[in-house]
Amino acid sequence: METVTYDLQGVLPGSFAKVEFLRIEVPKSEPIPLALVWFNTPVNPRERGVRIDLQKQIFLDDFGALGRDSLRNQAREIVEFLSSSQANDKIVAPALMNV
Repeated sequence: METVTYDLQGVLPGSFAKVEFLRIEVPKSEPIPLALVWFNTPVNPRERGVRIDLQKQIFLDDFGALGRDSLRNQAREIVEFLSSSQANDKIVAPALMNV
């Protein structure tokens, strides 16, 4: 499945300090309401991914000790960002990603 990747760094200013959102991968053409959000934390700087339901605007996976509910507002902000006009400016070229 092809995806479009958006850079999330700096998109959520002043957001939850214990999580740094890095990027989101959204299905390119399939009408699937799920995407993958990559993040890291100061305690564990290794990148990890969690699923987000774009219709319900909730994370489907836990963030380890942080849980899922503590980041409910950030899920909503990420979905709002994707539907904003500034999202197109944050598309990441596949060759530039650190995968």
